[in-house]
This record gives sequence, C-alpha cells and structure tokens, in this order.
Amino acid sequence: MPPLVEDLMADDPIAIGVDASVRDAGTRLYEAAVGSLIVTSEKDVPVGIVTSTDVFRVMAETDASLSEISVSEYMSRPLLTVEADAPIRRAVRRMNEEEVEQLAIVEDYDVIGVLSRGDVIDAYEDLIKAAHVAERQPES
Repeated sequence: MPPLVEDLMADDPIAIGVDASVRDAGTRLYEAAVGSLIVTSEKDVPVGIVTSTDVFRVMAETDASLSEISVSEYMSRPLLTVEADAPIRRAVRRMNEEEVEQLAIVEDYDVIGVLSRGDVIDAYEDLIKAAHVAERQPES
C-alpha cells in the first residue's frame, strides 16, 4: 500500500480569522512553531491559508505596519485541499501543479490537518523505502 497523506500530515491545524492582522498571524506562526495558519471567515468557514512566507513577503513589499494589514490581503485562496486517504504522490503532484508549499487536509468539509513540502522532505527516506517495497510486491 502506498504511503498516504494521513501518514505525514500535521494534525490539529491552527486557524486565524480573516480580519486578523499580518502581525497577529506572524505571532501565531512563531508561537505555535508552524508554517501555516488556516484562515477562516466570520462564520468559521475555511477560506484560505497564510504561511510564514506570506508574512515575509508583506515585510519585503511594504513599509506599512504589519498591525494595519489584514491577513486577507496576503493569504492564498482558494484553500487548496487533499483528502487524508490520498496517496502522497497525488498530494505532491497537486503541490507542484498549483505551485504551493502546503495543502489543507479535509474530511467532511472540515480541515483536519496540513501537509507541507517539508513534511514530505522529512519523510523522504521512508517514502523511497516504501516505493522499493511496493515495486517488489507481486501484482495480484
């Protein structure tokens, strides 16, 4: 069986409101030691994602106070997703096609995790071993 997204994803994603400031997002990213936050609407519906790279981009593009800039101006949208039971290959292909670093993992319209390129890179050796094992398995 090929490795699945659920094998590598980070559980319990952290959310931030769409009206929060980029400063708030940067603080949450730092304090939680994560690379992304799920951005939610006033009705708690996931609408996008903001990453540490987005915060750096804001810092490079403007001299305005980060407290005055809304996350909604720099978040990625729509929220790109993949299912937890999808093969890692499908998730990596989607990241490459969409040119993103992270995907939200959804189940019944709820975001249950996040998969990043870093997660895949960290598991690279195990993924290669699994691929070799799968190649040796006889087809049924």
